[in-house]
Amino acid sequence: MLRPGMLHFNTMKNILLSVFVLLFSAVVSAASFQLHDVSILFPLPDKGELDLLWPPHLGGDKGQLLPASALAQLPALVEPLPPDQVLSSLRVVSLRIDPCFSSPCQRQVRLVWQPVRANGSRVVTLDAAVHTFYVLEEPEWGDFLRSYERIRMGGSPRPLGVHPRLESESLRGPFMKELTQLIRNFIGEKNLSRVTFMSLSGSANIWNFAGFDRVAEKFVPMSIPRLEGQGQSFINSAMPRLYFEAAQIVPEPKGTDVVERILRDSRHLGEADESAVVQDVQSLLKMENPLSHNAGTLDCVSCHVAQSARSYGEGRFPWRMHDFHHSANRYMNPNHDLRNLSSVKEITGNMRSFGYFVNQPSVSQRTINESAEVADQLSKTKGSMK
Repeated sequence: MLRPGMLHFNTMKNILLSVFVLLFSAVVSAASFQLHDVSILFPLPDKGELDLLWPPHLGGDKGQLLPASALAQLPALVEPLPPDQVLSSLRVVSLRIDPCFSSPCQRQVRLVWQPVRANGSRVVTLDAAVHTFYVLEEPEWGDFLRSYERIRMGGSPRPLGVHPRLESESLRGPFMKELTQLIRNFIGEKNLSRVTFMSLSGSANIWNFAGFDRVAEKFVPMSIPRLEGQGQSFINSAMPRLYFEAAQIVPEPKGTDVVERILRDSRHLGEADESAVVQDVQSLLKMENPLSHNAGTLDCVSCHVAQSARSYGEGRFPWRMHDFHHSANRYMNPNHDLRNLSSVKEITGNMRSFGYFVNQPSVSQRTINESAEVADQLSKTKGSMK
């Protein structure tokens, strides 16, 4: 039988132990890389302050971020708007850090650009994007990480969206100033390795994807995985863009993990289509899983349409939701909050993986999952940054 003093002692011991565990967990969370540390989405600026987002001519030790030689490779990004007006409105809307892009590993910083302009009292983005890739070799990669370690936010896990410090401090705050200087010190034309783009054509219902690799200071068309070609388009005739109608991927990707039934005409899916849609959803879950696919194994359109197609497929057969959520193909990571809170993730005309759809933040599940993997990799190597 416990005496009162012993009971009090044990109670206090348990309380102190609980406090210690909580404090230790907080310290570990603060030290670990979070989703927002490796994938930074900038807030849109106010009207008249568009240059608070980095323009193409921003430069530093490595030259301009998006030099004229790279801009010259781009087609008309938004038909029928004048190309010069669209290119001059390009601004960086997001940044990603990756210690192992594709295979073999490349240590990269990547920037996502969109045309940003004032529309009345609002600031909006146009339906086009440019993606620039910068390779950092050792010892420069280590120098970059050590410099970034001094300014990154850390903190506790939270869903990926607009960067919390940028949201609270604005684009005029200290974090943006420190981040701008970091970028000017480490990336630019000298280590620019690839430029990819998505343009809009037709009746605003054709999205075109292609890119260029920079080899010996010259740009050459890049090959797209799973294709015998160097360009790919997605066509969706649905209006409004809340479903798929006569949707096509041109050319279609080869191999396994492809989407077939959902894209054909999603409004008329019936019980007879259930098994085909379930198979599509399983393939889409694999596309979104960075442990199953990487940039070297997925074609452009499949990657960009996966979010809305999976959302539609899951919603069409809700009685299969348990199977979808517990699928071995779904990416899981207990270290991070993988919820997708984007309000535009189900729009079938939204090709944004990490940027803006008009003026709403757009984050794909693939981007969230990749960010979790990158954050864990950097947390494991954090000790070697000192």
